[in-house]
Amino acid sequence: MEHKLNALIRLDLDPASAVIEITGCLTLGGSQALLPVIRRLGNLIPGGHHFVTVSLLCARHIDAEGLAYLQGLRSMSAESLTGAPLTLRIQAPDILPECPARAYVSAGTGRSTMRGADW
Repeated sequence: MEHKLNALIRLDLDPASAVIEITGCLTLGGSQALLPVIRRLGNLIPGGHHFVTVSLLCARHIDAEGLAYLQGLRSMSAESLTGAPLTLRIQAPDILPECPARAYVSAGTGRSTMRGADW
């Protein structure tokens, strides 16, 4: 299965914040691809302190490694992340949705039996 990171960016200029809504698949590679987006948003938002929220509540699936990478970004200092004061928030479901391709693995065969046309 090909994993695609689909992201919608919403800017709110008062207060200075942005939301990155993930509706596709969040893998480690996808999380790493978000770093330049977060940096750019931190520099685009006017004001003294910036807030960027990564919402994973509507993600198709979330790999634990990808979520851990984003959580690691939160622990970085704001100045090293964007060069400006920034608070990074992550909204994630309590139970991470699994990859649809893994959910339909046939028992004992190791083959995927996908349902539907769009995966």
